Amino acid sequence: MAQLYTGWARKFLNGMPSILKNQKASKRADVYSFAVVLWEMLTGQEPFAGMDPMSIAWLVMEGECLPIPEGVPEPFKTLLNQCFQTEPEDRPEFNYILKTIEDASQIRDMETKVNTFHATHRTWNMEISSKYEEYKRRKEAISERESKLKQREQELHELEASLAKFQKELEQPTTARPTDS
Repeated sequence: MAQLYTGWARKFLNGMPSILKNQKASKRADVYSFAVVLWEMLTGQEPFAGMDPMSIAWLVMEGECLPIPEGVPEPFKTLLNQCFQTEPEDRPEFNYILKTIEDASQIRDMETKVNTFHATHRTWNMEISSKYEEYKRRKEAISERESKLKQREQELHELEASLAKFQKELEQPTTARPTDS
């Protein structure tokens, strides 16, 4: 998780709406940052992976937040949506966040829901990895076929050149040989 967090800190810290709008730092601004960390913990992903800082800043200024996967347990989904509000005054306070997390931990099947979400997430990653491996195998097979086709094409050109040379030799008049008379 530390590697993901440094990726987030490096790319995303400057993208908080409050900083981008030159608003004063506040606890409510920190709520947005907390939501990013919570999202990262739930998904195991780097926020806005592969995007440059300017694109991230533009998305944040447009009111976009990190995508909340369908399988995230409802109390966390609701909390993330509340914490990702663009305007700091629309975000919950930390005492509400703490109570929400405590209440979620009391839900009888919450551990099962969280474990199911993580298992689903792992399955999803395995499916993607498997698909990438399939793509690699297909690419290798295509490359091998291309190589064979190029080799056969070269052989064909060599045969055509030999045939053309032979035809040219056949078309040349033969010089008369002295006959034995």
